[in-house]
Amino acid sequence: MILEQNQAEELVEIFKSAKNIGVCVADQPLVDEVLLAAGLGLSLNIEGKKSWFGGNYKIDLNFPHKEAVKGNAGNRDLVITLPYKEAEVDRIATQTVDGRMRIVVEPKNEVDLMDENQVEISYQGLRVDLIILVGTKQLSDLGEVYNQNRLVFQEVPLIHLHKPAVVGLGKINFEIRKAKGVVEVVEMLKKLGMKPNTQGLDVLMWSLRYATGNFRPPITAEVLEAASWLIKQGAVDMEVKQAQKIGQVWKSGSWGMPPMPTGLPINTQPENIQQGAKPISTK
Repeated sequence: MILEQNQAEELVEIFKSAKNIGVCVADQPLVDEVLLAAGLGLSLNIEGKKSWFGGNYKIDLNFPHKEAVKGNAGNRDLVITLPYKEAEVDRIATQTVDGRMRIVVEPKNEVDLMDENQVEISYQGLRVDLIILVGTKQLSDLGEVYNQNRLVFQEVPLIHLHKPAVVGLGKINFEIRKAKGVVEVVEMLKKLGMKPNTQGLDVLMWSLRYATGNFRPPITAEVLEAASWLIKQGAVDMEVKQAQKIGQVWKSGSWGMPPMPTGLPINTQPENIQQGAKPISTK
């Protein structure tokens, strides 16, 4: 989607004033929506700004910097959840040691110690100046992220990246059409005129390969231009990097013949990401 000049200027102004940026997907997103949110969110995680990922999903694909992308119901309050039966607990206390707070749970006699794997850490509440919606059709699809923070969604600007058949929910709306939206995200980053975080660029480059089946023809000029821009900005093409490593091993004489690069799964149809455990409710 091509923005009008006044919308492009408004986009830049909104981004300039935003220090905390939420990037949200629906509770059961498509693979390409999570990849798009990951690439955009990490790209915006630059000096003076911090991005946060809102959603409820588990990611099965091993894309670059996956460890930095984890959906939560909020980013303000730390929530520690553990099993509790009053009859089995003697007392719960907090201690401060060397500037760090410890929560101590003392079981009653003859009660087994709690398994550390039963302790869950999550977040609730939002502290954001801007929310970017990726792929969601309506705000209620965001689940706990929206249900717990309805007022925040009314107060801060929304930017919506959506499919053509979906009505835009944001102050500024982008239709995602080309290469599963990567081309449009690249255009957005260009308009912002800042130096993106290279982690996000790596993810977007990987997403281009995923969306096009490893750049399988027919490839449009816009896709190639997006790939060129990403590389010029510092993106690392992980598949090329892997192929270079394989070539180096082969040249050293470790193998009798060079194997083909690992490649990516070809995205022939939409896939759903497995839904993870529900975030903790504040109700």
